[in-house]
Amino acid sequence: MNESLTVVVAAPNMDAAVGAALAGRAASGRVEALIFDSEDLVEFFDHETQQELPRGYELVLCGVKVIRMNWDGRLVRPRLMKRLRGHVGLVRWFSASGWRPEDRRAVEHIIGEDKLFVDEGARSVAATVCDECCGRPDDYGRSLVQFARGELDDEEEEAWGADLRKVLGALKGDRAAMSKAVSAMMRQRIQDVIDQRLEQAERIEEENRACARENAEDPRLMRGKKLVAISIPRERHPFWAEISAYAREATGSELSMCHLSGRPTFLLSRGPELRIDLRKWARYLTDSLPRARAADARADAVPIVMEGSVDDAGLKEEILEALAEGAHLLVD
Repeated sequence: MNESLTVVVAAPNMDAAVGAALAGRAASGRVEALIFDSEDLVEFFDHETQQELPRGYELVLCGVKVIRMNWDGRLVRPRLMKRLRGHVGLVRWFSASGWRPEDRRAVEHIIGEDKLFVDEGARSVAATVCDECCGRPDDYGRSLVQFARGELDDEEEEAWGADLRKVLGALKGDRAAMSKAVSAMMRQRIQDVIDQRLEQAERIEEENRACARENAEDPRLMRGKKLVAISIPRERHPFWAEISAYAREATGSELSMCHLSGRPTFLLSRGPELRIDLRKWARYLTDSLPRARAADARADAVPIVMEGSVDDAGLKEEILEALAEGAHLLVD
């Protein structure tokens, strides 16, 4: 990387933040770090945003993947491809997520096959960035990769690993603060990040636990398994997974369904101890309710988009009733 300015864009998670710090350390000249989720990346390629950046810079994407449809059921991929084609400047894209072949071919066609690094194995995106950008990493670079993989030795984990993990987890809802933390990590100032942000991280964790307690409904029995429904206010949307887990813990439930306030989206998720194929379960629900649509499914969570649910609270009850009726098909 020998451009005068390197812009590093990362997904708002720990592994991608570490990858961004490693990419910034490997870059010569000035470095600017930004934190986006996949949907916000479309807006980054907007003409007005691009005009604010110097020309002749290199863009490095860490951990961001191509999504076809967001959790609200809106198409994202066509707009992303269109904006990416209009981008001026070098692009390198690192990801540890599984990519669909057509997405991979499309991005390779736009940025160049040798500029897309997708590692679909067990290794982290931070490790991929380190291998491709850093040559022989120094001790600090190796420690960052071990941190991203959860493989720090006991001494380092106790000294800074656990606290940094808590901080990065809490900052994913604050793009500016996360970007500053990544910039500090580039300069080998982990302790500064912890000293400045640990109190904030602990406060956010307690606020998320309070949100779970205050907004969780009484659990419902789904063929022998408990499901808790939670309404999450907009300012807490980035922490839906944590709040969902806290609600399950507080109510002794194995399943949870988060309603993202102000959005037509319900997130159905399960605890790590429960074996259930949520995508098949959501497909059963989709067959029962034609307006429901699953998008961007994951192993432990799947969004269900119900048009009209923002204005019609009764649709949530329809979803829960349909789940109760079909739960016996797939709960293991």
